[in-house]
Amino acid sequence: MTNPIRKNLLTPFEELRWDLWLGAITIGLVIFGVVMVYSASASAKNPNRFLISQVAWALIGLIAMAVLQRVDYHRYANPGFVYGFLGICVLLLLVVFLFPR
Repeated sequence: MTNPIRKNLLTPFEELRWDLWLGAITIGLVIFGVVMVYSASASAKNPNRFLISQVAWALIGLIAMAVLQRVDYHRYANPGFVYGFLGICVLLLLVVFLFPR
């Protein structure tokens, strides 16, 4: 019997399975969000400023999605990862109180 938890962090490229429906829906929602931000900022002085910002963040998100797709999800079951991630979230929430309004 083989261990279901892989020892390496990244799965080999040949083992990746990309869910076509999930990917298409995600990309469709990103495009819809970019269009909605552009249409909502049409009356601003420079509507392209919001469009460029939204497209930049959308690309960063899609790149992060592609990178995290390569990470074996069994690694997330590690208690050290869970508590570390929870600790970082709590720390970031506490840092918010240090900034002025």
